[in-house]
Amino acid sequence: MLVGLGIVGLIAIVAALAVAGARRRDRAALNSEAPFSGTLIRTGTAVEFASPDGILPGHAGVVFDETVDPVDLASTVVDLAVRQYLWLSEVDGPDDTADWQVSRRNDPDSALHEFESRLIAAVLPEGTDSTTMSELHRRPDLNLEPVRAALRHDASVQGWLRNSHTQSPLWWAGVALAAVGVIAIPVLALTIGHAVLGAALVLLGVVAVVAPQFLPPRTAKGQQLVSDVRGMLHYLHTVDEHSIPEEDRETVFSRSLPYAVVLGETDHWIDTFGDLDPESNGASGIYWFGGFEGNRNLRRFRTHFPPMLNSLEGVFAETHHQATLAKQASSPGCRPCFAACSGGAVPQRGHGIGAGTRRRPLHAERYACPDVRIRGNLSCA
Repeated sequence: MLVGLGIVGLIAIVAALAVAGARRRDRAALNSEAPFSGTLIRTGTAVEFASPDGILPGHAGVVFDETVDPVDLASTVVDLAVRQYLWLSEVDGPDDTADWQVSRRNDPDSALHEFESRLIAAVLPEGTDSTTMSELHRRPDLNLEPVRAALRHDASVQGWLRNSHTQSPLWWAGVALAAVGVIAIPVLALTIGHAVLGAALVLLGVVAVVAPQFLPPRTAKGQQLVSDVRGMLHYLHTVDEHSIPEEDRETVFSRSLPYAVVLGETDHWIDTFGDLDPESNGASGIYWFGGFEGNRNLRRFRTHFPPMLNSLEGVFAETHHQATLAKQASSPGCRPCFAACSGGAVPQRGHGIGAGTRRRPLHAERYACPDVRIRGNLSCA
């Protein structure tokens, strides 16, 4: 009996220590920085852009805080433009206000991840070659939930996040152990009299089933990636424009900008390259963003790009907000408690993780409503 109880206690202690250690390593990863030498790799005369583990901007956002936020999708749109799948441009909007246009530049191909292809298809459905932010705000059929799900799933497939919707081998092993233990209890009780050993097997199986629920969402590979991305963040925050060869500066600026967006370094990154001449190579303006032709530096771009991001994030935040309302309102016993203002809600901008801090996701309760202080999505009976 005492041996059996000792085994049970030992199993519980080992499981608790393993979970505590995993959570401690996860917290440490958020504050560590791996060395990062730059975003370009030279192979002979060729120059290629490189990010840690090939991570995309949207990946970086979801791995940092385990949620798909509007800034993750906005940085993906910018990245798709930089990679010449989309074209962004500033246009005149209604009532002499500024608006921004998103246009198809090249069709999606096998180089894109599923969430990127779905994002393009959502923003520019088949038969649509261009749209504006104001039009996206008015589109009732804009559904980005499949994009969010695909991005979260992709981070799991890459091995950075645990897949909460798929039972792990450890879970199945735990079920098997528990089943064996249940059978062993009466068998042992009627034979050698050590039924507690069967109970120990049941407990071991229960621990194997339950313990993974307390593990951090990031895997060991994901924790290492967080450290690598924080090294990239340090590079974005400290790099000197003049330390980069002149012929590579526009490449470094444009390819790194989506990462600066998702990591909260947008303004600083543009300021760093404020004197960059986008037409020095004979091109007419910024090659992926129209409306700045003839500008010989990025100072005007510095004042126009952040409002475009605000508008884009606003579209994505409101779309997710409405999808959440629709999903929860269909649940029995629940009703919308602030439908009167949800249509005109404006998201408060919460850009990136900042230097040394975690990002705060943009949830419905952070919407600014003129009439109602939003505390939750629904009032449920």
